[in-house]
Amino acid sequence: SDSWRVLNITPDYDTTFFQRGVSLKGNAYFFATEKLRVVTEEEYTPEPHKFLICFDFTIESFGPPLPLPFNLYTGDTGTLSSLRDEKLAALYQCCDMAEVEIWVTTKIEEPNALSWIPFLRIDLEPFTGFDLQFQHDGASFFIEEEKKIAVVYHEDLIGENGSSEITCNDTAYIIGENGYFQKVGLGEGVSDPSPLNFGEYCPLVCSSSYVPSLVQISHQFAGDNN
Repeated sequence: SDSWRVLNITPDYDTTFFQRGVSLKGNAYFFATEKLRVVTEEEYTPEPHKFLICFDFTIESFGPPLPLPFNLYTGDTGTLSSLRDEKLAALYQCCDMAEVEIWVTTKIEEPNALSWIPFLRIDLEPFTGFDLQFQHDGASFFIEEEKKIAVVYHEDLIGENGSSEITCNDTAYIIGENGYFQKVGLGEGVSDPSPLNFGEYCPLVCSSSYVPSLVQISHQFAGDNN
């Protein structure tokens, strides 16, 4: 229908292909970093931490860098979600820590102005040891504000290291206040059919405007209370 237009925009920042953006109020938010300049072998340039950028579809351009409430680097887990098309949520887990943080914004009135408040912090070490890091290359999640819980989707590897019999199982991790932890298996993961073969797909949660039903989670909480 010739309804597509190409915007010849060269952003001032780098984005990573495997970190998904999120839509909110008709705009799109992405993790980004400063472009690294070329250095000689004698020079050392520390890795810059990530921030957010917003593509404003009204002006068809990227806005200025927006702050994150944590320092996110390559190898760390960082992923975005949105809540009822009103707020952003961000999950963070350092690559060498078992602690998971989730932050939410206050209600966003302008695409290029936001502030963060803590939503949830939990140490997974008592439940999983130090081995579990939510996937830095595609983890997805949603939160339920009233019950103060989050559901994080992850791939669990089943089998011994070096074995060809290793399988990937999709898993939902339900985490909440006061150390609430629940693990729910979702079945075997789906292999990547692309020629590049990036491995297995991490389950993707589309939570931009859709509010998932938490009937089973509510039932689980009722069972715990009994």
